[in-house]
Amino acid sequence: MALPVSAGQQAGIDQLQGRLDTLPSIYNPRRRTLAYDTAATLGEQGYDRGATPTEINQNGTVVYKLVRGADGRLYQQAYRQTNQAHNARGTFYSSFNVRDQQDQRRQLDAARNAIERQMANQQTSLTEQQASDDAGFRGDLATRRGEYADWQAAQTAPDPGAPAAPAAAVAPAPAAATTATPRASMTYADFLKGRKSTSALAHRWDSAYNAGNRFG
Repeated sequence: MALPVSAGQQAGIDQLQGRLDTLPSIYNPRRRTLAYDTAATLGEQGYDRGATPTEINQNGTVVYKLVRGADGRLYQQAYRQTNQAHNARGTFYSSFNVRDQQDQRRQLDAARNAIERQMANQQTSLTEQQASDDAGFRGDLATRRGEYADWQAAQTAPDPGAPAAPAAAVAPAPAAATTATPRASMTYADFLKGRKSTSALAHRWDSAYNAGNRFG
């Protein structure tokens, strides 16, 4: 037997399923945009030349990391300025120049790392938000489907409060037929014979009575 259908409840379930199915198409582009924007920022600000986002597919969830390119123009400018300063002082080939260049590089690396770390944190935040939405929709779907199944069961189950149908009346068994003994029909001859017997009997009674009186 086909189960009853509620168009409203089914529409609600379909809507939740659709929102669950579209989560990757919402969050994957956000992470991609974040990665490419970060790569562009590193290039524009002079920290990197040619940083490239690389995608990692994790069961339909795509995350991105940056593959560094060459040092950007800030590094070149810092080295050039340091060299010029030490050259003017006559310490171009000294350890002081090497030390100052290393200090400049550490400062630039720290700023570059901060930008990349910010992107990574935002990638993680988007992934966690997607996972939270996914769990929420799945929980709501399980609840809605359970309620729908309960509703369907209630429509097909018998009403416990309905009175029971009366039992069918049983007709009494027919009485056993009795066989009546047919009475023999009397003929006119039988009638006359009976009358003669009765008259003879009366005559004998009279004769006996008279004889008794005679001898008494």
